[in-house]
Amino acid sequence: MKTEQERQEIIDAINTILKHSHDSTLNEIHALLKRIEVEEDVKDLRADRAAKNDINNRLVNLRAITYSMDLLIPGFYFWCPYFTIRIGGAIPDDNPYKYPGKIHSSTGFGIVLPGYKIFTSYQGHYDA
Repeated sequence: MKTEQERQEIIDAINTILKHSHDSTLNEIHALLKRIEVEEDVKDLRADRAAKNDINNRLVNLRAITYSMDLLIPGFYFWCPYFTIRIGGAIPDDNPYKYPGKIHSSTGFGIVLPGYKIFTSYQGHYDA
């Protein structure tokens, strides 16, 4: 960390350079700073969009697990805050209406065997 005196020396040096520079140089510096600002904004927007896509993908996967366990479709299901695994099961059929079920726990597993036998750590209900 710089001392106050070192900071002031740096600021004075920058001011001296700026006073002796041409207007065209200052305009180029200003244009570069604007470009950097725009690029940072674009990176922030991309990061926000990626985060939203991750959340949406997780919700879609949880909805498929909920649907499959609710209808006792054979498969193995695991969910936690970071990822989901669905082996078997089905994607909800949203015709004529969107399947409203939700899993109300952050972590769990379920196994549905043929013959409608279900073993799951989830003890709640699937109502929205």
